[in-house]
Amino acid sequence: MTTKELLSMMRLLSAMESAMLTVGKSLPDHLWDDVTRHVEILEREILQRATQ
Repeated sequence: MTTKELLSMMRLLSAMESAMLTVGKSLPDHLWDDVTRHVEILEREILQRATQ
């Protein structure tokens, strides 16, 4: 996966979170946990690539 694709996935997750908060809806806690875990994975990979 390219860095551009990783950043796109981060933007998608952020937009999804914002949309859910805007409409006053929420995902079940276990799904938010998955989103958080994947955001951390994406962040780590993007930062690792940025320092290479």
